[in-house]
Amino acid sequence: MSEPADIDRPPEFSVPVEADDVPSGGKTYRLEADEAARAALAERLDLVALDRLAGEVALRPLAGGPMLIAMGRVEAELAQRCVVTLEPLPVSIKERFSVEYGPPEQESVEETEREFTLDDPDPPEEIVNGRIDLGELLVQRLAVLLDPHPRKAGVDMSTALDDVPAGRRAAIEEEEPAGPFAALSKLKK
Repeated sequence: MSEPADIDRPPEFSVPVEADDVPSGGKTYRLEADEAARAALAERLDLVALDRLAGEVALRPLAGGPMLIAMGRVEAELAQRCVVTLEPLPVSIKERFSVEYGPPEQESVEETEREFTLDDPDPPEEIVNGRIDLGELLVQRLAVLLDPHPRKAGVDMSTALDDVPAGRRAAIEEEEPAGPFAALSKLKK
């Protein structure tokens, strides 16, 4: 799917904010990626196109410690490729989010051996070098919201071969499966 911006290269859409500069009453930031950033992000996220990426993030300190909360929304207009037909699929995203940030913590031996469950709250994201990158926050939220297997409405694998000529269709259907599950599929027959 996607991966965070590589440490060796600058992020495609970066809007760094110094954590210490966030006023006690909080501050709201409006963000919009330019054309060059959107083109680079489309490549990183394996999109056909990313026509718009924008958002609004309100940052405010949390009581009781050096933590911040980022509440906002991400909006995007994009195109993904259908996994069956390979046609571009237009996608419109509008989602709200909330993320807590805190200073990097050193884990104790007990914490590294602790088992977590789905009911446990998410740990805060780390404030790296005293900054939060709001642009990268929007990119990560967008990446989580993308359909990992986009499919055009009304299309499934049974209709995927409809446009393939009959002779080639028979050859595709008779091909021996390959890969780690090939032996299991032979047992099914």
